[in-house]
Amino acid sequence: MERQFFVVTPDHLSAEEQAAQRARALDPGTWLTDHPVSRGWVTQSKSLHHSYKRALSELPHTTHLSVIDKEGNAVSCTVTLSGSFGARLMTKETGIVLNNSVASFSSMGQNTPAAGQRTTSSMAPTLAFLGPDHFLVLGSPGGNTIPNTITQTFLRLALDDDNLARAVMQPRIHQGFVPQHLQMERYAPLSAGVQQRLRALGHEIKFERNVMGDANIAAYMNGHMIAVADAREGGLALATPETSEGSMVAATPPDSAH
Repeated sequence: MERQFFVVTPDHLSAEEQAAQRARALDPGTWLTDHPVSRGWVTQSKSLHHSYKRALSELPHTTHLSVIDKEGNAVSCTVTLSGSFGARLMTKETGIVLNNSVASFSSMGQNTPAAGQRTTSSMAPTLAFLGPDHFLVLGSPGGNTIPNTITQTFLRLALDDDNLARAVMQPRIHQGFVPQHLQMERYAPLSAGVQQRLRALGHEIKFERNVMGDANIAAYMNGHMIAVADAREGGLALATPETSEGSMVAATPPDSAH
């Protein structure tokens, strides 16, 4: 809801307005006072904003790559297309498809089309620094499922102590304000018992997508590079065999992930 109605490109805000927006976002009361989370029943999206019915869901067409070079420089690059092949133009130098992201504007709120205004985006390329010799390069395509994909993957690494491949393979869920229902993957649904408990809380569960995202990860750990490909979209993970920093390995989820 916040991104649907209230987020706007920072260059359209004064320094004072940016400071006010930042203070509001960091205040726990912003998220808990008016709309407290109920442990006993699902929060209805229509209760969060009066214009819920006019809000539009987002297209999932995005691309992503994660790279670490032999010197430890890292790039997490997500490109929004807003259509399967964007503007249907590709640069000869990079091979990157140019986007056609007018659809990323909203039909209401602060992200409506205006002269000189950039669209907001769900893209969330992420670098996680875990120490001087440990960092992760995260990212995913998937439209408004991107923040969920990255957050769920990272939390499985940080809280569940999963290894990289297992964290990427785990099931993903999504509820993005519009539509109201909870989405699961046909590729990797949650267990029947968990689904039953969610329905008991009032969640309507749908399996509209075969997969959510394509969370390929590159990691640097103690001088070793590790690359993990998400089996959902048939991605590829590669790491060079040797560098002065130490041996590198490539890791992909096992066949049992399918």
